[in-house]
Amino acid sequence: MYELNYDPQICENCETCDCLTRCQYMDFEPAEARAEKDKLLKGRDTRILQECATCYACEEYCPFGNHPFYQIVDRQEEKGILPTPEPITKQQLIMMEARGTITPATVSSPVINMCYFPMLTDSIRGKLYENTSMIVGSDIFCNIMWLHFGKNSVIRQRLPRMIDNIQQFYLKDSGIDEMVCYHDECYGAYSQLAPAFGIEVPFKVVHLFEYLSNKLDAFKDQITPIGAKVAYQRPCSNRLVPQTRHWVDDIFKKIGVDRVPREYDRDNALCCGQVLRAHQRDDLADDVQKRNLDDMQQAGAAYCVFNCPVCMFTLGEAVAERGIFPILMSDLCQAALEKRPNRSHAMKEILQELVKIVGAEFVSDQPEERYIYSMDPGTMPAREPDFVVMPDCTEEVRQVLLLANRRKIPVVPLGAGLVLSGLSRALKGGIVLDMKRMNRIIEVNEMSRYALVEAGTSQGMLQAYLKKHHPRLKHSAPDAPPAATIAGNVAIHGSGHLSQAHGFHSDMLNGLEVVLPTGEVTRVGSCATSDYWFARAPLPDLAGLFLGWAGTTGVITKLAIKLYPSYRFNDVGVFVCEDARLMPDILYRMTETQMAEDLTAWMTPKPEWARGFLHSNINYGANTKEELIWKRNLIRASVKKYIDQKIAGFVPMPSAMKQPFLEVPARMLSRFADVRKGGGFEYVGVIMPVDMFADAYELGLEIASRRSVSYSLGARIIGVNHCMMFFYAYAFNRADPADVQRAQQALEETNRAAVDMGGIPWKAEAPAQKEIIRKMDPNMFALMNRIRAVLDPQGIMNPGNWEVD
Repeated sequence: MYELNYDPQICENCETCDCLTRCQYMDFEPAEARAEKDKLLKGRDTRILQECATCYACEEYCPFGNHPFYQIVDRQEEKGILPTPEPITKQQLIMMEARGTITPATVSSPVINMCYFPMLTDSIRGKLYENTSMIVGSDIFCNIMWLHFGKNSVIRQRLPRMIDNIQQFYLKDSGIDEMVCYHDECYGAYSQLAPAFGIEVPFKVVHLFEYLSNKLDAFKDQITPIGAKVAYQRPCSNRLVPQTRHWVDDIFKKIGVDRVPREYDRDNALCCGQVLRAHQRDDLADDVQKRNLDDMQQAGAAYCVFNCPVCMFTLGEAVAERGIFPILMSDLCQAALEKRPNRSHAMKEILQELVKIVGAEFVSDQPEERYIYSMDPGTMPAREPDFVVMPDCTEEVRQVLLLANRRKIPVVPLGAGLVLSGLSRALKGGIVLDMKRMNRIIEVNEMSRYALVEAGTSQGMLQAYLKKHHPRLKHSAPDAPPAATIAGNVAIHGSGHLSQAHGFHSDMLNGLEVVLPTGEVTRVGSCATSDYWFARAPLPDLAGLFLGWAGTTGVITKLAIKLYPSYRFNDVGVFVCEDARLMPDILYRMTETQMAEDLTAWMTPKPEWARGFLHSNINYGANTKEELIWKRNLIRASVKKYIDQKIAGFVPMPSAMKQPFLEVPARMLSRFADVRKGGGFEYVGVIMPVDMFADAYELGLEIASRRSVSYSLGARIIGVNHCMMFFYAYAFNRADPADVQRAQQALEETNRAAVDMGGIPWKAEAPAQKEIIRKMDPNMFALMNRIRAVLDPQGIMNPGNWEVD
């Protein structure tokens, strides 16, 4: 039997007793430490044997390398003072026994020893592990874990056989004399524990971190610094080989992360708590884990980096619940080369739970889908989600939110992803909840003129359905692609072809069904009391809790919107003037007639015939031609003053020329969206008083000229001239970074100037939200935060929006 290389004389002469006085789990004053040490040396019972947490730390604290910890474990076994209940120990002995099924294999260098953790083999991928061989299985298990069970005899029995298996079945015939140890336990077993017991190791071992550090040097030109703060969970087995610690900081420096200063790190590191639970010391485990997690969180860590798989499995979920991303060191290094973190064990568990909720076909964590969902057609930079999920019903949405709330995973509701300002980007990762499958038109009440639809129902679907089944009805459709969703447009206070007469689309909302971030399903409006979705009045109006919040308060699953008469005959007039200062009065006069359903003003420098001219499109309809003509005459009479002065007038257009102006949505807008032939388009829509038209117009011209961007300017009148949505639209070539940057700078400047002017950016992207907050009444912002804290206590709903930082 292999004997421990231990000199009791060294311990007898030691005056500091660092192995006991520095212990984090037993509290010893120096005098008591010396007394208890003497008991241990004389073979007597002692607090040390009863209370040892088997954390390995005293191996590191001993300045003489005399292996005090191994001596403690030997004494525990000799006296039968086992730290873990006997049935647990027996069960583990059977569970971790070699299976004897090893198959000899020819391997090539470098060889990565994964020990008994096949679930971590996915981490051996990518550039860092090109041309490597991997060995794994029960027959090469290092068995160092028996130190935690007071069973050194098992190590003496099993470890030599494991070493021989590695040498005889893998390395020897392959002509290899070196092996990389993925886990600190294996490296410690072969480089420190085996020599301490006089067990020969015929091959050289390399710590994974030394291997990774060298590989990162080889790929240094391909590293993208991660730029995050990290906490490192030091494994207990690293206490056996403290000489390897410098590689942690070396790697962090190379991949561009900052190791946060912590109380419980380095020499003072705390264990993950799993061993303490095996010892049935749950109170101590809870305390240790809480202190450890609090320490990480208070230090501001964004990642918790693991090397030990047991630590990862034990603390991964708890770390994630604190809003800290758990990741293996190997995956973090790979992230610096891939520009994105790899899936951790906890993330794989989340994927499996999502599959159970919506089915494998409707959830993905694949790079292609994550890339597609990371952006919209606007200029805001891409932000990849971790998962894309497509629920089919309210219950599935509820289950996803319950999971996200439990795991503290961000959730970003998505309609069609056409908002342009990046509101559906996963600013802090997490789940993009694509609502497209929930596209059922549940009910159309023709007499009360409303439609009840699911949140994924598109504008085009409802428009086509009404034309086929209810031709006397229509809804207010925005000038967006038909794929745009009704719920998404209502939630951002959108507007459309009936807004001049009836206001924002949120004004046309009768009621909502919403899943709150905590999983409760609630209805607001008449539907909360009645089977009919006819109005929001006369109940307390809670719909505003979910409108304009950028998806930060809940997920809309159903909504009812008002429908309006669809006229048999429709016409449009295009009124033109050259002086922006006249526009407020012109718009006021036209809306005073209350004949127009839609009224939009616009100017574009392309085509050339439109440059410098301000056009006002007035759309109206009637059930008879006589009524249509009567409405036309009233509208014309309202601006007769300017016609008589010859400074403005209606463009003469035959019916064929009017068709593009009568289309809903207007397809001609898509031509401007691709004017730069690069598929890029975004606009700042600013809600402001109509009397600010001239100032808003001049601002747009000045910014477009100075920034050299392609532009279009205009306004949609909301609610009989109550206000307008003034738009500054900038097209850009997405393939031209300089063009994208110019457009982005123009957008940012426009948002800032519009806020200072007194307007409010509509569907504001995160930077524009900050501009709004800058001017907002602090008490309103404080109230918003209190409301969000009540509705979303874990802060999972589209985080990064309506936040200062």
